[in-house]
Formats: sequence, structure tokens, C-alpha cells
Amino acid sequence: MTIAYPIVGIDIGKDVIDGSFLDHDGTTQAFGGKTDKLAMARLAKRLKRKGVGLVVLEATGGYERPVMAALAAEEVPFARVNPRAVRDFARSMDILTKTDRIDAKVLALFGERVRPRPA
Repeated sequence: MTIAYPIVGIDIGKDVIDGSFLDHDGTTQAFGGKTDKLAMARLAKRLKRKGVGLVVLEATGGYERPVMAALAAEEVPFARVNPRAVRDFARSMDILTKTDRIDAKVLALFGERVRPRPA
């Protein structure tokens, strides 16, 4: 399956998100924001304008739902993935440090290498 770049990983918390754009040349760019409905709608519109090929986010017990709804409304492709699979992937690359920013970058790399099927 071919995925268009950029690929975005989003680590979702209760009140904030951390994200990472991964471009075809391997460069990344971090971003962050709040998780309220308006902020998520703006983020989804921004990602659509940038032509994002895939957004990867973890199942977080429900915190991911507003993000997924905003992405779906803008028809931005996304995949909700198992957190254990992403953690195992990070360990396989010897990424043992766990911060929200690092998690977002790992999610983007997971999207590039594993190519999860968009919802």
C-alpha cells in the first residue's frame, strides 16, 4: 500500500496533543495544541491543506475520538493503532525514552514503516 507524505503521528492526552510531521526525506517537524473541538477542527483543516497522506494515532480509551471525528469530517486519512504494537516498534528501534513528543515521532515512523490501513 502506498502512502502519500507527509505522514503525521499524533500523541493524544486529555487536554493536549503532540504531533510530528514526517516528510519523504525523513525530516520531522513537531507541533502541539489543545484537544477542544475547535482546535481539533482547525488542526484537521490544516492537515487537509498540507495534503497529509496518513495520520497515525493510538487508541487511548476515548481521548482519540474528537481527533478522529475532526479528521473524518475533513476526509483526512487516519489509522487508530494498538499502543502495544507502537511501543514494541519503538523498542525494536532502541527508542526507550518515552515523552509525548517522542511518542508522536514514533507514531509517524510507525505509519511510514508498518503502513497501517486507514479507517
